[in-house]
Amino acid sequence: MEAKAVADLAKGAVTIAEGEVSISLSLDDRGIPNLTITKKGKAQKTIPAALKKKPEVAALQERKQKLTQQATRMRYSLEQAMCRGDRFTGTELRQLLV
Repeated sequence: MEAKAVADLAKGAVTIAEGEVSISLSLDDRGIPNLTITKKGKAQKTIPAALKKKPEVAALQERKQKLTQQATRMRYSLEQAMCRGDRFTGTELRQLLV
């Protein structure tokens, strides 16, 4: 399930462009989702208020939030499995991480 949620992001960032503003959702090398906002090629700290209300932008923000929660949940589960000494086969790991 987790792998399917990030399948499109594994290929590259998902970007929405509205006028001069571009909003991208991507994963860093640790699998942490990042929302990047640029206006006229310059990085912005926040999404402009006029765009926050757009359904596409709100959906992207919600997706980032869910992916962050999912990564936290998965990391915790794997840490607990490690502490218990659970063993995984190569196939099981591929299913979890691919």
